[in-house]
Amino acid sequence: MQTNTVNSYLSNFRAMYNDAVKHGIAIHVAPVNPFAHLQLKREKTDKRATSQKITERIIRMDDKGSPMRRLAIDCYTFCFLACGIPFVDLANLTEKNIHGDVLVYSRVKTGTRVCIGISKGMRILIDKYRRKGSSHLFPLLPNKKKVSHKDYKKIQRQINEQLKKIGEELGQKMKLTYYVARHTWASQAHEMDIPLAAISQALGHRSEGTTLIYLAELSQEKLNKSYGTVSMSVDNLVCGRA
Repeated sequence: MQTNTVNSYLSNFRAMYNDAVKHGIAIHVAPVNPFAHLQLKREKTDKRATSQKITERIIRMDDKGSPMRRLAIDCYTFCFLACGIPFVDLANLTEKNIHGDVLVYSRVKTGTRVCIGISKGMRILIDKYRRKGSSHLFPLLPNKKKVSHKDYKKIQRQINEQLKKIGEELGQKMKLTYYVARHTWASQAHEMDIPLAAISQALGHRSEGTTLIYLAELSQEKLNKSYGTVSMSVDNLVCGRA
């Protein structure tokens, strides 16, 4: 588990503990606050973004008759179109996450609510994998009520193995993973001068201060227009292949 992920979990635990103490639930649990001397410092992560041209080349890749390779390419594409939706959140999407023309989900990692306008390309990919009686929009997790962490890690590993091979075929020095699509969307959005507040909201990041002020001023229509600007060429490519 990465350092920043550990920090995120510890931060959440600390917040829950402090809230419990505030409401008198954990007042006698420990004589000293177990988080009193905890100092969380984010670790600088390596850049994992590629160019949009590489994203478009990935979409054009031949699946070579492999359903898993095709699924990996489509998941990578959907991630980009859906403003960098994390793999775990994509895997857990159901019909309940579709609200008309908007995809609404809460991040598994942080619980942050994210709303993304459903583009034509996203709709094509959703309809492509939608199956009657299936518990999820995409065939990534077993069709059962309780899905184990082992089940999730297995499909994540399979998807990333396919993407790694694709990256090697494209001559990419950096290891291509699903998470690269998330970084790529964010980087492309930043380069196109999309407001930081809009990018932060799309990624489902928790933020403070000035960003929160701007978030309140952004309507869903404004956000959808901004997000669509980034993924337009990829979205059109998906539509053209349908």
